[in-house]
Amino acid sequence: MLLLSTLGAAPPAPAPAPAPPPAAPLKSPLVPTGTTTSPETDRGVDELIAQVPGRVTPPTAASKTTVQSIPVVQRNVTTTMKPLDVKKHFLGVFKQRGLYVAPEGEKMKPETGEQITGLDTENLVSYTVWIQPSGSQSTVVIAGAEVARPGPVTQGTDAVGPVFPNGWNLTSYRMEAVQGMTYSCQGTPAEIKRFYREELVTKQGYAETEDLVFVKGHTRMWISIAPGVSERQVSLYVQTTPEAPTGKVPTMMPPNAFPEGEPKKAAPTPAPSPSPKR
Repeated sequence: MLLLSTLGAAPPAPAPAPAPPPAAPLKSPLVPTGTTTSPETDRGVDELIAQVPGRVTPPTAASKTTVQSIPVVQRNVTTTMKPLDVKKHFLGVFKQRGLYVAPEGEKMKPETGEQITGLDTENLVSYTVWIQPSGSQSTVVIAGAEVARPGPVTQGTDAVGPVFPNGWNLTSYRMEAVQGMTYSCQGTPAEIKRFYREELVTKQGYAETEDLVFVKGHTRMWISIAPGVSERQVSLYVQTTPEAPTGKVPTMMPPNAFPEGEPKKAAPTPAPSPSPKR
């Protein structure tokens, strides 16, 4: 300790108050794993975390995570900004970067803090910003999820939706959040579309929100038809979400139903095409 040399010396200035401890990290619903995300997704999160206004702590190191087997990378930082101000800031950032923000996403209000999500529709990477108040500060977590990489696929032969009459070579699979199936049939594209509209809209009460995209409650089902000379390849996908599904239909790549070296089954004897009901 440094002593005063004379009694008449001015007292030393009071020591500065210790800096407040950094806010506790926001507890996100993501669980660390050994998942690998692409350099592009990592870079996107790095660029967004650098745009958090009013930062008072350095960003944490990237943490690799999974949600329903989808690869995710996340980082967090502390800011002096209020949660709503951070959300408004990133709403502008997302729109400036060309990310799709669903209208209901702008109004979404979690139980604590704020949240905003933007989707890179070209690369199918979803960026989410969680903001939680922590005393006079806020903790911000930014995560990038590669929704086009659904992880492990389990395959089977059980149908997950209606199958056009006399369809064959059916393969079904599950990609965690999405179930799907592919099969071959001999109907014309017009007959197949008519079949699914009757099955899903007329019989099951779905609403066709886009061409061959059907929604009922929290379930969305969409169909694609690949034309051919003598047969058609039909793909059907089923997605169930916690809330009514909105936004663009995910781009899905069905697994190879016929591993290399395994021949396809021959087409059955042509059957009369189903006649539309009058």
